[in-house]
Parts: sequence; C-alpha cells; structure tokens
Amino acid sequence: MSIRACCFRIVLLSALCGLSFVPAFAGTASPSSGPSTGQAAVRNLEFPLIRRPLGTNLAGMPLLEGGVTFSKEPAVRPSRIPDGLSGVEFAEIPLAEGLKVAGLRGRDAAGRPVHVFDRDTDGDLADDPPVEFLAENPGRVARIAISYTERVAGRPVRRETSLILIERKEGKLEYHFDDAWETDLLFGGERISVALQRWPILFLDTKYSGLYDKIFYPAKEILGLGGRFFRLEIDFPREKLILKETDKRPVDAGFPAPDFEAAVWGTNRIFKLSEQRGKITVLTFWSPLCPGSKAEAVLYDRLAASFSGDARVNFVASITDAAPLEAYMKDHRHSFAHIVGSSLWETYGVTAPFVTFLIDQRGQIVKRVFGFSPDLEKEARAQMKKSPGPAEERERDGGFCADDADRFPKRAK
Repeated sequence: MSIRACCFRIVLLSALCGLSFVPAFAGTASPSSGPSTGQAAVRNLEFPLIRRPLGTNLAGMPLLEGGVTFSKEPAVRPSRIPDGLSGVEFAEIPLAEGLKVAGLRGRDAAGRPVHVFDRDTDGDLADDPPVEFLAENPGRVARIAISYTERVAGRPVRRETSLILIERKEGKLEYHFDDAWETDLLFGGERISVALQRWPILFLDTKYSGLYDKIFYPAKEILGLGGRFFRLEIDFPREKLILKETDKRPVDAGFPAPDFEAAVWGTNRIFKLSEQRGKITVLTFWSPLCPGSKAEAVLYDRLAASFSGDARVNFVASITDAAPLEAYMKDHRHSFAHIVGSSLWETYGVTAPFVTFLIDQRGQIVKRVFGFSPDLEKEARAQMKKSPGPAEERERDGGFCADDADRFPKRAK
C-alpha cells in the first residue's frame, strides 16, 4: 500500500487490516546457515536498528498514534495515586516487552481535569506531577519524559523516551512515543531502506528518494530481496530487525524463472514467458518515479536497441502503475515493451527497482542484476551462442520488443 510522500498521522484501530495494534516486541533470533548452493537454504539475517527522534529525516513516514483507554478498574493498580482527585480512571500504554506506562485522569477540588502518568515507570503515580497540556493546532499537546528499564540479553538497560499526548477532542487522548528506528537491508547485492516506530509496521523507501513511500506489514507480508523471500521480525530490546528466509523457491541465478502471462502496455497483445523457450529474455523492473531508475532505463533502452531486429532476444520491462508510465512515455520512447501490474514484482521478489533478469533459452535465470550492468550485453550475446537443445528448441518467430509486439498472439476475448 503506497503512502503520500509527506508526514501525516494514522490513528491505529484494532480492526484495521485484521491486526491487533500493540507494539511489536519480538524475541531474539540467531544467524544460521550460509549461502545457498542451488537449494533454498534457510537463514536468519540481523540488521541493527538506529534509533532517532521521530521527526528527524524521516520524510514520508506517517505518524502512528494509538488511543488512550481509561477505565475505573486498572489491570494493575498503582502502588500510590495522588490525593484529592475524584472520578479517577486508569489507563496503561504499552511501551516495551512486558512494560506499560500507567496513567490516570480525574478532577481536582475545583472540578478541573487532571492527568498523571508514571514518568519513571516505578508503579507509583503519587510522585509524578500533573501533565501540562499546551494549545497547539489542532488541539492540546503534552510532552512527557519517560524513563524505563528494559532487559536485553538478560541484563537491565535503562532507557529514556518521550510520550506525546494529543487531545484533539475533549476527553479523547491519543499518543505516540518520540522514537523511530532506521536501517538498510542488504542482501544479494540489493539494498532497501526501512523505518519503523513502536508498532508492527514498517515503512520502505522503494524509490531511493529519501521518502518512505510504502507500508509493509510483517505479520502478513513476505519481503523479496536479492532473489530470496523473507519474513521480518522486530526485536526492540536488542534493537535488531531480523530477516528470516522462507522456504519459498528463490528467484535468482541457477533457478527456473517463474512463468507469467501479461498484457503488453499500449497494445492488445500478450506476452507469456513459457512460450519464449529457445530465446533469451531480458526482463527488467523499473519505475519512472525513481530518478535513478529512469537513468538506468535509458541505458537499458540502448542495450535493447543494440539487439534490434534480432529474433533470438526478448526485451521486456515491468512497471507497477500505468499512470506514471503514460506520463513518462509522452516525452520518451523505448525499444522494449512494458507490462503493467504489481503481481509480477511479488512473483519475482522485487521490492524496489532497478532489477534485471537474464533468462536463458530453457527458462533458467542466468543472472539477476541490481542496477544496470554494462556486462549484460556481453553475457546475453554469450548466452545466445549456446544451443537450448532439441527438447527446448522452439520455432523462432522473432524477438519481443515494442516495435514487433504484433508478432505475438492477441489476448483471447
């Protein structure tokens, strides 16, 4: 799901996407196994999370807020509460694994509302001053310094954060902590930047623009990176992001290329990979919204043009959305055909552009390249000299590019 490249807020609801939105505090995981050799070796990879204040250089990441729920009977009663308050109700805000920030609201002798939160997380609210709200658009806001102890590898670690309380409507509090974490995930020569808050949601910079433009739900989604597929776990106590490789077959060199059938953009033709046996297919994933990807698309176009008229090679590009492509193609023309849709990106485990696959005459992936490689032409020509063998040889009715799409069958109506 894409998000606007600006900072905005999301109030978390338990029904949203079927998830229960409480902070994600995953257990630890240890690295295992080495590189795969023809089989999908399962491994765990760990990446350090760098803590930052929430508003620091995190453009595009929405602000995730939770609602504060008050009740007359707390799950755990504080050891002490302030004197002189009436109509007291209690609340707990999840902070870390097994730890919550206790709070209460009530009214003083003059009938004025009072809020108190446990700033040192010691279970005693009598030694904490009342919260002071300041008028800010669009309501009242309070910033509270919170200190707490978190156990890391069995040892206590004292940490600090800021609890932000927002009252947009009288009597309705929302909150977030002024914490965010960032890291770069690196695998198989590919990289993607990730950010998160204290929730089981990640934000990805898929266009290398410095803006977090995609929401990723670790509980429901699998991340494709470097030809492998991973589930993600967040280990807040150790400040680690863990990639756990799944047993899904890699989409990488030495493995079969997943078959697909897709409409060719701007035509009523279709392209089916399994019908291209006996030919080389160069399949790339790019985005006109990514400046670096656009530059690499120009190089890819030159590569495709160098094979113009060669019936043994197909050049095909995949893009997620038609609208940016239509705008881009008003001022550009490429020698390769486009297919539109995000499903192929998921099938091939591509999360961010620019990724290119060199697929041989038998439908095997010869090479997966992150970014444009000047060696692709040499490798494609070397592959063309190899015979696919009689079992895979097919009638050669022409390579596939933007100029000769009419050689392929029309989509059945």
